[in-house]
Amino acid sequence: MMSSFFKPARGTRRKVAGASLVLGLSPLLALTPVAAQQAAPQEKPAQNAPVQNEPAQGNQQDASLPTLRVSSGSLDILHGGTVHVDGTGLSPEFLAHHELRSLTVAPKGSSTYANPYQKLDHRGLVFDAPKPAADGSFSADLTVPANSLPANLEYEVILTYRPVDDAHPYAWNTEDRVRTALPVEFNLPKAQLPSITYDVSAISEEQIASGQPIEVTLTGTGFQDVSSVKFTLSEHDEQGKVTNSNVASLGELRASDTEENQRIFKGLIPNGYFQKKITIPAGVLKSGKGYSLGVSGVETHGWNKLTRKFPFVPVGNNPARMAYQDNSFRNTLPKVSVAAQDFDPGQDRVYKVTISNISPEVDLGYYLDSVSIYNATSGEQAYFARNDVAGQYYKRDELVTRNADGTLTVEVEYKVHGDSSYRPSSRGSVAEVRAVFSDSEYSYGSHKFTVSAQLPMAPLAADAVDSENPGNVELKVTSGTLNISQGGTVSVTTSPLSPEFRKKYTFYELALVQRGSVYVYAEHNSYEPLDEYGGMLKDLVHQVRENPDGSLTYTFKVPPQYVEAAEGELFDVVMTYYPSDEFEPEPSSRSNRLYARAHIDTVQDAQPTRGTYTFSQSAIDDPWKDTTLRVEGRHILSQASEMVGNDWPVIAIYEADPATGKMVGEPVFTQRDDYTYYGVNTRWFRNNYFSAELKIPAGTLKPGKLYFIGMYGNGLPYPGMEDSPGSMLNDVAEFLPVHSPEQDSAGPTLHLGSVGLSPYAQTNLFTARATGLSDPGEGSYRLSVQHVDEQGRLTGQTVFQQAIPADLIKDGRVELNLTIAQQLNYSGAYRLVLEKVTPGKDGAGESVEQLAFEDIPLKLTREDELQAAEQWFADRDILPNPSPMSWHSGMTRHDVTVSLYRLAGSPKVELPAFSPYADVATNDPDYAAYIWARQKGITFGWADGKFHPEAKLSTPSTVAFMYRYQKAMGQVTPKAPTSASLPRSLSVPGNQDAPRSASGWQHKVRQGSAFWREAQWAVDHRMWGYRVDGEYVYEDFDRSFVSSGDLKLMLYRLAHGGSHLK
Repeated sequence: MMSSFFKPARGTRRKVAGASLVLGLSPLLALTPVAAQQAAPQEKPAQNAPVQNEPAQGNQQDASLPTLRVSSGSLDILHGGTVHVDGTGLSPEFLAHHELRSLTVAPKGSSTYANPYQKLDHRGLVFDAPKPAADGSFSADLTVPANSLPANLEYEVILTYRPVDDAHPYAWNTEDRVRTALPVEFNLPKAQLPSITYDVSAISEEQIASGQPIEVTLTGTGFQDVSSVKFTLSEHDEQGKVTNSNVASLGELRASDTEENQRIFKGLIPNGYFQKKITIPAGVLKSGKGYSLGVSGVETHGWNKLTRKFPFVPVGNNPARMAYQDNSFRNTLPKVSVAAQDFDPGQDRVYKVTISNISPEVDLGYYLDSVSIYNATSGEQAYFARNDVAGQYYKRDELVTRNADGTLTVEVEYKVHGDSSYRPSSRGSVAEVRAVFSDSEYSYGSHKFTVSAQLPMAPLAADAVDSENPGNVELKVTSGTLNISQGGTVSVTTSPLSPEFRKKYTFYELALVQRGSVYVYAEHNSYEPLDEYGGMLKDLVHQVRENPDGSLTYTFKVPPQYVEAAEGELFDVVMTYYPSDEFEPEPSSRSNRLYARAHIDTVQDAQPTRGTYTFSQSAIDDPWKDTTLRVEGRHILSQASEMVGNDWPVIAIYEADPATGKMVGEPVFTQRDDYTYYGVNTRWFRNNYFSAELKIPAGTLKPGKLYFIGMYGNGLPYPGMEDSPGSMLNDVAEFLPVHSPEQDSAGPTLHLGSVGLSPYAQTNLFTARATGLSDPGEGSYRLSVQHVDEQGRLTGQTVFQQAIPADLIKDGRVELNLTIAQQLNYSGAYRLVLEKVTPGKDGAGESVEQLAFEDIPLKLTREDELQAAEQWFADRDILPNPSPMSWHSGMTRHDVTVSLYRLAGSPKVELPAFSPYADVATNDPDYAAYIWARQKGITFGWADGKFHPEAKLSTPSTVAFMYRYQKAMGQVTPKAPTSASLPRSLSVPGNQDAPRSASGWQHKVRQGSAFWREAQWAVDHRMWGYRVDGEYVYEDFDRSFVSSGDLKLMLYRLAHGGSHLK
């Protein structure tokens, strides 16, 4: 049975806001089936997408599948309607093996699959599954609300179902579907710019004088970029100037906050179309005045997206005459023309630009922002000349001439030797004049649009020099189309280069850039643009080939999934150079760069709309062996650029309950990954893509279990942070199926996986699996764990022995959880042995036959050693009363002295009647420890006659205390010269028999430093100084304090003959 978490109870309705389903049962005749056949399997990487049927082609059909037909005609997207669907083929046999899931109206090709950790991402409406009649037919009426589906798409009606498998009730990836085309009509007006019309053509004098509120219905089009709009009414005088910008607030319209609108329209106004009834309070409107409607719109994140005024209808008998008082929908943009035959980059000139066809909406709601001249041939982002009207808003009336016919005239002055150091190439055939309009009169605006006109570009004179490319270098891409998703090779060939050019100039940078941009290394040196790849030639890995005609061919490789570009974005290849007799261009500036460019054709792969993983194999066939698995993730951590974090992404695999689909326990596998882009305060994966090689230890995954994979974006959560296992995991999807090995070995075999035993642990737990077990007859099977030395020879120590219960052996296989509670050796290794024990007869002893064995290495880590030290320190109660704050700021002379005294067993001390220390009283609870340390020569206090119990001890001083303790206890034979830091009577260790530093004990103490000889003793005897290059572990002698963990570890090693780390 399926769990209620996955399957709605029979007879219930699937609640979908704004959509309803009415079912009717009737025999259906002469239906045209459009179900699909199952696509043939192809050899390709495994992907965690569900298996599904594709729409049928032509008359192709599979008689075993249900069929659908839409009999209600075309659906009007704007006004909505009822879609009548008929179905057949839902026979009792089919229903016995399949569960109907839903009916869906969605764009053609949509996937309706989603697990409980994913949200539906198709842009369609979901309805309850139909209930078939006895003959296997059904009819359903699907009510589609007005303006609830995206316009300008093809649509289908989809019936989803899945095989019923009681053994695995949570197998989502077996969901199937059949589809049929749904004809649609789009009656939405196509708006070039936001536009508003009204249900009235004017407001009469009688309405104004009635003393009643006035209702007007607005119809808005072109508002697809905003999620809400607010309305205000502005008053104008007879000349059209605003006298009151807010005579009335007329309310707000918000896009629906339903799941459907968030999913289908991303929370924005559906199709940019709305109708809104506003109420103008009585007494607001006045005869003889003019009015406009102010509209401000914001996007889903609350950022302002639109602020402008729209024409309102005339008010009263004698309204103010305003050119924009015209209640009609207009779908027009201004037009640009230039009073010149061409653009000549070789001559100074003033170009007169006229802007016509200015609608009332544009005239009222927008300001002319700027007029610029560009090189349309090269597509460069730099301009030849610009009249920045918004930047000089204070003299807008001087810069922009309003003509009697409603047109605008602007002059743009071009100078061959202008002030700008960032200009386009002067070579090309077409120039473009662009006029930018903005809803703000200043240099910023929340909504802008551009109109343009092209004109021929005059060729440069033969003796003219292109200031941006004086060497007249031409580039040609010879490598064809580049797939920026998959990466590839880019080759560009220069025009033939003369000896004079080669002597005069030096090539500097080579890059793939956004069409028209200029590559600047400085941006890559800090926070590189996402849509560029390249660099300085001295740093960029590339190849250069000299061609017979004197040209050069440069080749470099663009990595896969490196360039992140908007859909349809165009690209260039740019080569920069500079005069050889000048300094190399400054990386932080565009100045001093000369360049040539060539257009390059690019494509990119379609991206999924949810987290999707592709694996290098289709299943884990033998989980009892180490598995190396390549996984690629797409649409992963798509919101990571909005996160601020300093940790790493972590791939996690969880086991899930097959009955509920819920993740359980801790992750069974985690692996840290690296982000591929680092921003100012954020990090994320380029293109929301990652590729990683997972190394899953043997035994991590169990055959037949259900697993999920996902990504933590900012490190693993701390215990207790998640509401439930995996609740903070992102982009969760089903992992690969885990199988049992198809064939076990002919004889008995042990499977351990990646197991290690820790001598530091009080107990060691691991799982062992045995296969190939035949009937032992009168005997039985047994497991034992035995010690072996460094040469692999058995030493005779057995730390574990357990019989295998016969009832646990199934099909020759058994899996046992083993616990070793005995102290282990720190050297050699251990061996798990599978034995067959046969009882002796007639009083003879039992016979033991060794069938298989697997060696288990020791796991000696500093983390385990520290954990053991902390437990030992607590069990021995070494320091019951530490100095205040010492656990946080460093251990004190009191702490170390008392710890050593208690480590020695708190021996009885003959106490002097008078304290030798001015700051220690004879009734001090630790007086005996201080006197004991003095008598043993461990410490005599400071030269000022005080003990200073609260003074912190540095690492070298602590080590010196430890050495003197060893000497006092008779465990060290001093043979080395004394240290200048100690009285001459106290020898410092230099035992000739001490082990030499090796492996992780290669620390060399700086000679001449305080207590350097004692420190070297600590390294040689493995008390302190362990380090592993490339890892965080580093025990140094430079710190001015010793942490509580450090002291515990030092004393643990001291009491146990030194560390066993290698």
